[in-house]
Amino acid sequence: MTHGSAHAHEAGAHRTSMGLDSRKMAFWAFIGSECLLFGSLISTYLVYKGRSLTGPFPHEILNIPFTSFSTFDLLMSSLAMVLALAAVQRGDMKQGKLWLLVTALLGLVFLAGQFWEFSHFVREGLGLTTNLFGSTFYVLTGTHGAHVTVGVIWLLTLWVQALRGKHATTATYLRIAAILVMITLIEVGVFYVPTFQALLVPILLVLSAVKFTLVAMFYMHLKFDNRFFAFLFGGPLLLGVAVVVSLLFIFYGALRLRTGT
Repeated sequence: MTHGSAHAHEAGAHRTSMGLDSRKMAFWAFIGSECLLFGSLISTYLVYKGRSLTGPFPHEILNIPFTSFSTFDLLMSSLAMVLALAAVQRGDMKQGKLWLLVTALLGLVFLAGQFWEFSHFVREGLGLTTNLFGSTFYVLTGTHGAHVTVGVIWLLTLWVQALRGKHATTATYLRIAAILVMITLIEVGVFYVPTFQALLVPILLVLSAVKFTLVAMFYMHLKFDNRFFAFLFGGPLLLGVAVVVSLLFIFYGALRLRTGT
């Protein structure tokens, strides 16, 4: 994007009384609300985890290596997206289009994997109404899949526009990608270390929060944008985390009272 076109974009932006782009503000508020949505879905899944009376059960059907591959695929799509944005901001539309296409293709790979996974689970006898695990799992992951589907459609039809402000270098994005991959490897590793089994859920929640924060700060450019956007995003995120933690304490506290442990 040239210097002149950047000024034209700024002149055409819809400003609020705070001098911020209303479209960007609305989008960060939307992402913050998504934290609440997925916080409630994750809480529901965790609260009912292990309470199914009939199988199949999670340990019988979940494929951790395949799930790890899907996570890696989404992390790489985040990297491809930010490289597309960086290319557009330096005026290299050829590279911008290439990385945008790569992002969309990685999203399609994830959706194809989710379709295969759901089909496999159904063949194994796990349906939406089979048990509590099936109901909470399909609603949580299905909602996520619906979001990815909308994102892929958007990526294939939307011309990437540059955001204002300074941004990190490609080297920084690659370093963040390496950190995200290492965190994902740690997440996979704790499944196979008996010592960590008692603290598995808290460990995975913390690692997921770290990855989510890194993606938002660097790949979504929150670190380089107006601080008010961080408030719009961080407020609902913290509230969502509080909801998850509170429900877990309430549930496990009630469970210990009933069992006398």
